[in-house]
Amino acid sequence: MDVQRKKNARLWACMCVFVGFCVLIPTTSWAKAVADFLGAEGAPASVVAKLNKGLRSKIRRQRAYKLLPPNSMGINMARMTLGCVGDTPGCMAKLGSMRQARWLFHVRVLPAGSRAKALFRKIDARTGKTIKQVNLIFKRTATGRAITKLSNKMFGAPPAPRRRVIARKAPVRRAVRRRPPPVRRLVVAMRRTPPARRVVERRTPPPARRVVERRTPPPRRVVAMVRRTPPVKRIVERRTPPMKRIVARKNPVRRAVVARKAPVRRMVLKRTPPRRVAMAKRTPAKKPVSTVPLWKKPTFWGWIAVSVAVASAGGVLAFGLDAQNSQNKVETEINKSLQGAPTSYNTKIKPLVDAGRTSAVMANVCIGLSAAAVATAVILFLQPKPKAKPTALHLPTNKTPLTPTRSSTVLLNQSF
Repeated sequence: MDVQRKKNARLWACMCVFVGFCVLIPTTSWAKAVADFLGAEGAPASVVAKLNKGLRSKIRRQRAYKLLPPNSMGINMARMTLGCVGDTPGCMAKLGSMRQARWLFHVRVLPAGSRAKALFRKIDARTGKTIKQVNLIFKRTATGRAITKLSNKMFGAPPAPRRRVIARKAPVRRAVRRRPPPVRRLVVAMRRTPPARRVVERRTPPPARRVVERRTPPPRRVVAMVRRTPPVKRIVERRTPPMKRIVARKNPVRRAVVARKAPVRRMVLKRTPPRRVAMAKRTPAKKPVSTVPLWKKPTFWGWIAVSVAVASAGGVLAFGLDAQNSQNKVETEINKSLQGAPTSYNTKIKPLVDAGRTSAVMANVCIGLSAAAVATAVILFLQPKPKAKPTALHLPTNKTPLTPTRSSTVLLNQSF
């Protein structure tokens, strides 16, 4: 039991020492410094956009910094809200303290003919001082190389990748036994005389003579040409045509033709049309005249609501254009101040900002008024209309006697 207790006590002491060691070590050594990239400013716009994207990705890859996401307000609007103009380290430090960043990175691009000059700065947000600044002149077409050079000068070149060393086993060399060279034998070479060449006479045999037998030609056949006499023409007697027989014809007996009488036509009685009776003329019914005044009808107020909605929509358009115009003027003034022109915030920029805000508020009020007017018009037009009361037929009275026409009197006489 004593041995087990000692072991448990030692284990518990080791655990306490380990926990205390972990607590005493400062946590700041593992924490990353919060950094904010304010972006790139200047001209041309294409080079600025590429530098903004490339340097943001380079800072994000650094292990010593924790990069904040880009500010949705924009650097110009942030300056306007803080009331500072220019890219001085003090103004940049205010922007960083607003986002609770420790380090700030900013790039200013200046055109230099076919080239561009970039000023890459690292600013301390607590003290408001520039810690490090990198200047680089580069071609506008070689923006990728400029991004790499700026990041290497600011953060140092990345370490080269380690090459994997693969241990190769040396092949085992086999011991080769050298054999002694063979003993050379002395061989006496005797020169032999070549054999004598035999001379052979080649005799050509005489050409054999051909014996040709000459045969006598065959006898020619004699053919006698006999002229044939033409055939004798036959004499054909032409017979006379046969005589036509003459037959005496008797006159035919004429048959008596009896003329038929025409069919008797049937008498068809035409029916007379029905007799018409004179009817009294009816006077057309007059439309009922409504006695309701105009201001009590819902459609009257509906058209008034439609006109109010149209007028408020025009107000929305006018105030919106005014607010946009004032915002554009503020941006132009800020760009002039960034380029070095003398500007004052209270006299030039602040009145434009107040006018833009007033126009924006009025545009929002007009939007709500137009929406309410449209809803009111729809409700008024959808109300059911009152039905008209049925009226009796206007028949002629005793004061206006019937006036039958001439045709009606004739028909009445015929009927009676």
